[in-house]
Amino acid sequence: MSLHAPAPTNAVAAARAIGPAPRAGVDLQRAPAHGLDPDGARAAATLGLRGRADDAAAAPAIGGRAAATRTPPGPQIALIGVDWGPTRVRAHAFDSHGGVLATRDSAHGMAALASADEFSAALDELLGADLDDGRAPILLAGMVGARHGWQEAPYAALPADAAAIAAMLQPLRFRGRRAAIVPGVCGPAVAAFGIDPARAGFADVMRGEETQALGVPPGTARAVAPGAHSKWLRLRAGAVVGFSSYPTGELYSLLLERSLLGRGLPAQAWSERGFALGLDTARAQPDWLHQLFGVRARHVRDAAPAEQLPAFLSGLLIGYECLAAQAADPDDGEVAIVGDARPAAIYAQALRRYGQAHYIVEGDTAFCHGLWRIARAAGYA
Repeated sequence: MSLHAPAPTNAVAAARAIGPAPRAGVDLQRAPAHGLDPDGARAAATLGLRGRADDAAAAPAIGGRAAATRTPPGPQIALIGVDWGPTRVRAHAFDSHGGVLATRDSAHGMAALASADEFSAALDELLGADLDDGRAPILLAGMVGARHGWQEAPYAALPADAAAIAAMLQPLRFRGRRAAIVPGVCGPAVAAFGIDPARAGFADVMRGEETQALGVPPGTARAVAPGAHSKWLRLRAGAVVGFSSYPTGELYSLLLERSLLGRGLPAQAWSERGFALGLDTARAQPDWLHQLFGVRARHVRDAAPAEQLPAFLSGLLIGYECLAAQAADPDDGEVAIVGDARPAAIYAQALRRYGQAHYIVEGDTAFCHGLWRIARAAGYA
């Protein structure tokens, strides 16, 4: 992701889910991980979906027609699921068993759209005749329901399972179709993380990660969704029972690109040594605000190569995030890292260094499983 420096090539997982999109009766499976960590250990296992009709990644479309993976047989489409992020939007056509027939992707994320008409036009273009049969119901999740999205959707309270989320779907008018927006989730900050909610200070919120969380394999108690605002989630019995947000990715971008700390540093450089040093510094030095200035001090004193410092900054920020989340919720079980290949691989590297058991769930995999659960609970499928 652009929120952090590029991951080292020997730590990056595959750019798409290991294995295919689901077919009828699909189950999550662990698949061999791609890449090695700097110490030569196996990278975290990655969860994929069995039975994909094609393994080719969709080519992003910038300012034109969205790219399609393949053309599905129209009569088999039972649901259209849309994952609308700040910078990208992706639509999946599901069959009647929850299998994904095709996926389309475009650059018309929430941040690029200013009105309901623009959202409607972007979705119309994204679907296209080669994905949509014009009849299937549509469920949309993510930033499409934010205050500056297409239509603001409410927040479901914790604990939030598929039924609770389905009960709060926000109806959406679109081309006479049956359509709705998945609500976000809110709750006391760090609820269920061993801290009294009355002392948490604010009610935390998320949109999109709740759908991915519902797609994490049963039995997993903790998950992290890396991003601009990373989420650490507590799961129990198929529900989100607590979560905590960390604006790690956004802070990294601001510091590297718009602050004196990052001036003169090569934004696209990556250094395994620098990242590891950042992680180790975060573990050894709890005064995180002071340590951030160490990026600048190292640079002006030539105490570290400039090419190492963006990764050092990334290691500091991710390190403090991971350590804070571990301290707040010190469970010994595996952490599911839910997301795209590059951020998931970076977080896997951090958790390995801190001795935390973990595995990776490809972001689309989790989203599709979670959305299908919501659709079934809502009678959309």
